[in-house]
Amino acid sequence: MELCSEIRTGEFRRENLQYLHHFYFCLDTKEMFTNSELDALNQTHLHNAYRAEVGIPNTDEIIAVRAKYDVSAKAMSEILGLGTNSYRTYENGTVPAEAQGNLITVCRNPVFFRSLVEKNNDLGDAQKQRILTKLQPVIEKHNRSAMYQSLKSQMLNRGDESSAFTGFKRFSFDKITSVIQYYSTIEKTFQTKMNKLLFYSDFLHFKNHGHSITGARYSAIQRGPVPTCYRTIYGELDSEAKKVILVDFDFGDYWGSYFQTLCDQNWSDLFSVEEIETLNFVQKRFKGISTNEIIEISHEEDAWKENLESKSVINYLSAHSLRAIQ
Repeated sequence: MELCSEIRTGEFRRENLQYLHHFYFCLDTKEMFTNSELDALNQTHLHNAYRAEVGIPNTDEIIAVRAKYDVSAKAMSEILGLGTNSYRTYENGTVPAEAQGNLITVCRNPVFFRSLVEKNNDLGDAQKQRILTKLQPVIEKHNRSAMYQSLKSQMLNRGDESSAFTGFKRFSFDKITSVIQYYSTIEKTFQTKMNKLLFYSDFLHFKNHGHSITGARYSAIQRGPVPTCYRTIYGELDSEAKKVILVDFDFGDYWGSYFQTLCDQNWSDLFSVEEIETLNFVQKRFKGISTNEIIEISHEEDAWKENLESKSVINYLSAHSLRAIQ
């Protein structure tokens, strides 16, 4: 019996969508079948394809919006004019209707969210005041960074939308910085190998959980798959909170650069349990493997072969054919 995956077309809410479908294949009977665990994973892949198609945030993003404002799920439902338990069900995986999904998306802007709080008549006066007080520093931080973050997002990943080319997740510079920091904490990692570790982490996580870790796009170039605009991404590290930097290294006949972590982190504050499992798995798979070896390994991937000639952005649906890591 083998665990397999392939690209299929499924329907959800009258939308025909391509998604990654997982199944078991019996070598003796040649039959394909699933179990409840795979059924849930396949549903997640299909639902995330729908979310990206119509612009609905995924579960992690819905959770992050509420966490940003430090309000209860019940209060969030009241502020957005939803049913009492609606927001909690969205956090647990229920796909919102398109209108509700769009409302949650615009609530990422704290100025808009404040306007909803101020107009809401279901909240008590004391509760409303507590929420507005907590919102003030969030709004101040947003105003300081909004233009810079918008420009950076456009520069690094051509906008802030999720799609099959971002692993059904919006690009997060903070997340990709944290992944780089994670790997560079464990061993000295040079740029080219880091490109491959990022690729395998995002694509494996997408395959197993229905969305990527960082939301990064990946392109096929001569030395294997790399994050799109990776030089710009790495160049931006020095302009952030100095969590990790690039250090030049003299090999004698040429120069290279490796990543150096500047501060300790509690990884459970930065990643979900599933993300840590993915990062650990990838790290152990490629531990001690040289840069040239991981380049050759990545050259066996269909995701790279099929996009090299055009140097195209790689569709995450190609994760079904990963060879080096399962």
